[in-house]
Amino acid sequence: MRVTVDYTGWSCTDCIILIANGDVPGDLPESMVHEWLARFDARSAGRHVVPGGEHDPGCPRTDCECDTRDWSSLPCDTCGEPAHGARHAVTFFTETI
Repeated sequence: MRVTVDYTGWSCTDCIILIANGDVPGDLPESMVHEWLARFDARSAGRHVVPGGEHDPGCPRTDCECDTRDWSSLPCDTCGEPAHGARHAVTFFTETI
């Protein structure tokens, strides 16, 4: 099997919990869960998504948290949510045989 990293991106806290634990946000109304999961699936477009990304080449430390941004005004790369807040590095990849 061959793994190809397609790109890295930034996920909101709700998406990183889904990616890491498979849990949907507890504060999301049940009527909106299906829509949120559909947006996540559409944006990942059949790729696997895992927590973590490339280490910031400008960071002098190896024990840092440069894969977390405490505040961002950019939309989430995995669900498209435009709300501002924390973002966590993720990697999108595909597998081929």
